Amino acid sequence: MEGGLGEVFNAVRLLANNPQQASALINFVRSVRHNNQLTPILTELAYTTASVVNGCHY
Repeated sequence: MEGGLGEVFNAVRLLANNPQQASALINFVRSVRHNNQLTPILTELAYTTASVVNGCHY
């Protein structure tokens, strides 16, 4: 894919071929992000902290 954003991870390839699983994952992520007791700033801080601790690019 020329002009894309870079590497396509295997999980993304898998979800691209399984719309039902992709939908389920998106719904789960939305639920985790929006249905919690944290403020939006603390939610973002939690995501960023988890990424740094796990050595992930965010």
